[in-house]
Amino acid sequence: MSTRRTLLAGSTAALGLAAGAAHAAPSVTAPQPAAAPGGRPPNLVVVLADDLGYGELGAYGQKLIATPRLDGFPAEGLQFTDAYSTAAVCAPSRGSLLTGLHAGHATVRANPSSGARVP
Repeated sequence: MSTRRTLLAGSTAALGLAAGAAHAAPSVTAPQPAAAPGGRPPNLVVVLADDLGYGELGAYGQKLIATPRLDGFPAEGLQFTDAYSTAAVCAPSRGSLLTGLHAGHATVRANPSSGARVP
């Protein structure tokens, strides 16, 4: 089972090989992405929404706020019912998603309480 860290490392390595293959000897080829059942490489879209609860989209029962673009995913057959967050607040969750680090290994462990911007 791959983790987010191995996915990011593999993606970075594949991009590096693909960039290097253009300048390498003709015998070196970049690895080809796995083909989806339709014969095309799969698309990967990451939707990051801070403080978005399970029932806050129309597809999951929200009646007051229109979310037509996000409701389009379940309408086309992609509905998420389970999720995992690395932290209960947005800054460390976002940091873990972007770096691939476990929240215990990341430098951002909480939202800044002073309102100051922390890199």
